[in-house]
Amino acid sequence: MKITARNFPRVIIKNGDNENLEVMEFACAEIIKYGRLMFGHPLDFSDKCFFSLAVDSTCFAEPGTETYSIDIDKYAICITGGSAAAVLYGIYGFLRRFCGVCFAAPGASGEYVPHLEQLDLSVGKIIQKPLLEYRGMQFLHRYDWEKMIAAIDWMAKNGFNYIMYSTLAKSSAADLRTVDPATGAVRDISRNRYDDDQFRRILLPEISKRGLKLDFNHHNIRSVWLPPAKYFKAHPQWYSLLNGVRRSDAPQLGICTSNPEAVAEIIKNIKEFLSNNPEVKIIGLVPEDGFGGTCECDECRKLDYPGDKVPEKFDHRSAEGENQVLINRYFLLLNQVAEALQMEYPDLRIGALSYVDMQWPPRHLKLHQNILPALAIYWRCGVHKITELGPCERNNFFFDLIKQWKKTDSQSLILYEYYMGMNAQNSLPYPMGKLIMEEWKTLSAWGVQGATIQSNPLNYRVYGLNYLAFAAAAWNSETDYEAVRTYWLKGMFGNAADCLRPIFTALDQAAEKIAGGTEHISLKYPKTAQAHLLPDARNIVYFMDELTDVFIESCIARAEKACLNERERKQVKEFAAVVQYWKLAAVYFRLYDRLRSGEYAADSQEAALNKLRECFAAMEACRLSIENTGWARISRPIEFPKTFRFE
Repeated sequence: MKITARNFPRVIIKNGDNENLEVMEFACAEIIKYGRLMFGHPLDFSDKCFFSLAVDSTCFAEPGTETYSIDIDKYAICITGGSAAAVLYGIYGFLRRFCGVCFAAPGASGEYVPHLEQLDLSVGKIIQKPLLEYRGMQFLHRYDWEKMIAAIDWMAKNGFNYIMYSTLAKSSAADLRTVDPATGAVRDISRNRYDDDQFRRILLPEISKRGLKLDFNHHNIRSVWLPPAKYFKAHPQWYSLLNGVRRSDAPQLGICTSNPEAVAEIIKNIKEFLSNNPEVKIIGLVPEDGFGGTCECDECRKLDYPGDKVPEKFDHRSAEGENQVLINRYFLLLNQVAEALQMEYPDLRIGALSYVDMQWPPRHLKLHQNILPALAIYWRCGVHKITELGPCERNNFFFDLIKQWKKTDSQSLILYEYYMGMNAQNSLPYPMGKLIMEEWKTLSAWGVQGATIQSNPLNYRVYGLNYLAFAAAAWNSETDYEAVRTYWLKGMFGNAADCLRPIFTALDQAAEKIAGGTEHISLKYPKTAQAHLLPDARNIVYFMDELTDVFIESCIARAEKACLNERERKQVKEFAAVVQYWKLAAVYFRLYDRLRSGEYAADSQEAALNKLRECFAAMEACRLSIENTGWARISRPIEFPKTFRFE
C-alpha cells in the first residue's frame, strides 16, 4: 500500500468496549493530526468516510483488554482493540512502527515526526498484547499544568496505563508540615500538592480522553484517610500511643489499628472518596514515610503473634531489618478494609506498599484477593540485576524479597521502582535502560505484574531512556535495547541523533564496566570488595572521567552542524547546557572528595573550602537555569553542607 497526502487510505477503527467513545474520537483526531504533520498539508481522503468507527464486542478475541491489532490490506488500515484505550495504543503503535514517529519526551519538542512524500506499507497483520498489567508513572506533586498534561500525553503514546496520584484535602494540609528540630525550619510539603478540584478540573479530562487508569495512592494512612487536623482533638485514641503519649505526627502506620472506630472511619472516608471519584481503579492504603510510630497500647499488642520481632535498629538493607510486628498489623488492617469494600466495589484493588522495614510479606496472614502489594526496590544498585544472585549483596537482597513474595498465596505483586535514582542523583545521569529491559524479561516470567515508577513530569528527559526501556519491556520482552535507544535519540535530536549517540552509548558502557569491576563507584558509602552504582550525585565524577570533556564536546560540535531545523537546534543547545551542569557537578564533587580525604593541609583547608562553595554556587546556578527543560528538576536538590568535617 502506498500512502500520500493526496491518497490517504480509509482507516477503520474497532473496539470491543461499548464505552469510552471520547477515547475513540481522540484516537481519530490523533491519526489525522500526525498524518498532516507527516505529509505537510491537509490530507485528501480516498473515501468519504475517512474513519469507520465500530463498537462491536465480537470484533476482537479479547474484549475489555488492552490488546490491539493492526491489519493492513490493499485498501484500508484496520486498527482493532479490545477496548477504546487499546485502540489508542494501536494508533500510536501504528505511528511508531510503520511511520517512524518517535515520542521521546513530553511536548512537541520531544517528538520526531518524519516529513514524507510517500509511505509504503506492506500488507499484513500484527497483534500486540502487553506483558505487564500495571505500567505506571507518578503524579504526586504539582508542577506547571501544561507540562503535567504533556507528560500524561507522553505516557499514552508510549503504552503506559496507570497514573498514580494523590490529591491534598484541605484538612490534611497541616499534617504535611514538618519542623526540623535542629533549626526550627518548617518544611511544608502541601505547597507542592494539588487538591481534588484542581485534579478533576485540569488533569482528569486529559487522562480520561486517553483511557488511562487511576491509582489513588502513596503515603496516606494518617494524612489522607485519618487526618489528625480533623480528628485528633476529639479522638486522640485513634492515633499511636508512643512512650505513654498519643501522637498526631507518628510516622508509618501512625494510628491505633486495634481501634474499631478508627478503622471504621478510614473505611467511611474511602467510600466517600470513591463515590466522588468513581474513575479510580486502585485505592492505596499506605503508611506514612519514615519509620517507627507503631502503637504501643495494650489492644494493639494483642494483635501481635508470639515470637514476632521488632528490629533493634532500623535497617532496610538486610534481613535483620524485618519488622514482623508492623508488617502483621499493616496487612491485618488492609484485609479489614478490603473485606469491607468488596461487596460494594468488587473490582477495586487495594494498593499496599511494602517499604523499608515492611518489605517482607506477612508471615501469618493470607492476603485478601483484592490487595495489590507494591514492593519498593528502595536504594537498589543500578548495574546489577535484581533477578539473579550475583556479586551484588544489595540486589541479592531484593532478589530474595521478590522470591519470598512469589511464594505467598497472593497472586498479585508489582514493584515500586526508582529508575531516576531518587533525589540523591540530583538530576544527574543514571544509565540503566539495558538492565531494566533484561530484568523485566525475568520478572514478567515470574508473574510480577508491572511497576509504578517514582518520577515527576520535569525529569522525563534526563531519565526518559530508562522510562522508555521499561515501557518497551512491558509490551514485548524481545524488544532490543538498541532499538529503544535509537527511538529515544531520534525523538530527542532528529538528524543530530547519530552525532550524540556516542555519548549515551559511552554512558551505558561505563555502567556495564562498573558491573564487571571491583571498585565501589558510589562515593557516599565505604568502598567494598564489590562494585555498585547506588543513587548518589557523586557518581557523575566517575561518568565524566570515563567520557571526558573533550569527547563530549566533540560530539556536541558535530551535532550542532547536523541540525536541520529549529527544533533540533534548540534540543542540541539545551543538551549542551545540560552537559555544562554535568561538568560543574563533577568539578564540585571531585573537590569535595579531595577535601574530605585529607588531601589539603590544615593551612590551606579554608581556601579550598571557599573554592568548594564557589563550585557549588556555579553548579546550582547552572542547574536552576535548565530546571524547567526536563533535564534537571528535582523536589529536593542537594545542599551545601552546613558543617564540613575534614578527615
